[in-house]
Amino acid sequence: MVPAEHGDYWGRERIPPIICQIAQFVKLDGSSSQSIHLSQGVPHGSVLGSILYSLYTSPLRYIANQHGMKCHFYADDSQFYISFKTSCLNDMESSKSKMEVCVCDIALWMLCNRLKLNQDKTEVLVFLSPYRPRPSLDNLMIVDEIVACSPMAGNIGVVFDNSLSMVSHVNAVCKSAFFHLHKISKFRKFLTPETTKTIIDAFVTSKIDYCNSLLGSRKFLLQVAFS
Repeated sequence: MVPAEHGDYWGRERIPPIICQIAQFVKLDGSSSQSIHLSQGVPHGSVLGSILYSLYTSPLRYIANQHGMKCHFYADDSQFYISFKTSCLNDMESSKSKMEVCVCDIALWMLCNRLKLNQDKTEVLVFLSPYRPRPSLDNLMIVDEIVACSPMAGNIGVVFDNSLSMVSHVNAVCKSAFFHLHKISKFRKFLTPETTKTIIDAFVTSKIDYCNSLLGSRKFLLQVAFS
């Protein structure tokens, strides 16, 4: 399923030397517990966590490639893509079968490597032009569970809808923005103008400007919402 050299290189030879010198302890009110050597894993919250996880699961890309799938990984978030012609039923059924078999192989690899595929958080999204009829594909078999196709899905802070109109994302940004602006207004009178400016700058950068390049020509939707 995965070339042996890839699994051995990343999973067994590279990761253990990196973490062999790591230890952890608990500190409370100036007192510290005895330090314990970590033979596996990293401390919770460590910046090494996402890096090592990406290295450990790197063979997944070979599984995806074997099934003709494209993939994208960010820490423990994995995305798999395949394209098909909605006008061709055989092409759609073939793509669906490839996706289901690929996910089964991934689940098997995870089981063999002490991981678990989170079926509860698995989402299926079919992108299509709003000017074309919807395909009959409405669900996928994810291992032993049927997962219905969603009208929208979150992707690292961005909400994509099945026609890529980005309206759902704009609505989510506006909802979050007005919520935080309302909270800021509650303690505004206790802040200096300079502190308020810093908070608002941070708010705009982290909430409104986040990934707004994805909106493209639809940026006017945010401008209308906040005008």
